[in-house]
Amino acid sequence: MERTITLTVPDEVYEQALSAAKSKRRSIEAHMSAVLEEAITSDQSARALLQKVSRSYKRRLARQGKLDQSDSEVLQELEAQRERIARAIYS
Repeated sequence: MERTITLTVPDEVYEQALSAAKSKRRSIEAHMSAVLEEAITSDQSARALLQKVSRSYKRRLARQGKLDQSDSEVLQELEAQRERIARAIYS
């Protein structure tokens, strides 16, 4: 099933969309439908990827025994790493 929606966009956006639609030899409606579908699919893919990365990172922290670190412990560790890197680069 397909649904119809009405969009209000600034003139500049409309002109850009119209130009893109013409260059692809399709109606502005077909073009905007494809753009919207691509944006939603892309957003869903990005969310899924971020969720996958988050789960992976949490598993890594759990293996390292760092999952329950406090904010101050994390900050101390980061500061120590920054100092080690700075010494290695500038020494």
